[in-house]
Amino acid sequence: MDSVEEICDSIALINKSEKLLDGTVKDIKDQFKTQTYELDFTGSIIGFTNALWTNFELLEKETEGDNHKCKVKILNNKMGLNELLSATLPEVKFNSVSEVVPSMNDIFIQVIEAKNAQS
Repeated sequence: MDSVEEICDSIALINKSEKLLDGTVKDIKDQFKTQTYELDFTGSIIGFTNALWTNFELLEKETEGDNHKCKVKILNNKMGLNELLSATLPEVKFNSVSEVVPSMNDIFIQVIEAKNAQS
């Protein structure tokens, strides 16, 4: 599936002769984004976690010394990356921030599982 993402502009996901999904790779990936971000920072992990409060969920955490790598999901649809950064910036210094974008393989599996759950 990785090569499909690299060479195709538009795709169709087919399972057992049934078209489940079609469109541009970008549009499909945008449709399946989960407002999840990977954050690499230094500073207080306790302060960072407290700043997440009720609008964000800490999914994963990895700490090495004073450096932290966390995966955070935005729970409130009215919130975005700017609000996440604003809430946590007083507690930490960010080294990098990246959005978690699902691969076409992940999307295919998710669509198949959803289809099987309906059956």
